[in-house]
Amino acid sequence: MTGAEFERLAAALRASAGLAAKADIGAVAERLGLAAPVGDDCAAIPDGDGHLLFAIEGFINGFVAADPWFAGWCGVMVNLSDIAAMGGRPLAVVDALWADGEANAAAILDGMRAASSAYGVPIVGGHANLRNAQSQLAVAVLGRAGKRLLTSFDARPG
Repeated sequence: MTGAEFERLAAALRASAGLAAKADIGAVAERLGLAAPVGDDCAAIPDGDGHLLFAIEGFINGFVAADPWFAGWCGVMVNLSDIAAMGGRPLAVVDALWADGEANAAAILDGMRAASSAYGVPIVGGHANLRNAQSQLAVAVLGRAGKRLLTSFDARPG
């Protein structure tokens, strides 16, 4: 890769919607006056001799509409990944689901159930509204980690 190509790639990444969305986290955290420090991949809440970890992901409506089963699977999987990335183990999954009727919710729920079974983490509840004009999904996972978390905040050169 030439220097010019690298610079174009870097500029494109800096201008991407995904990176802009990550920058939004700081503004939201400041506005809320968060009680716990912001973790890398999930909230890390000191608890006894370790930490509770709490991860949540909401999905773009277009993704949920285009592939509802995979959106359900991803809702579980990406949050489990966030818990693991900080050195934790997942304990439980909850969801918030809106859909236009039970039939339109079925594929989303089937995807969640399949991921829950595949990864061995129970879905313990959540919120559902089956009288909504479009399908929307958010999934959260509670986990536990020890005293020392895996975090990019501890990264050092070398």
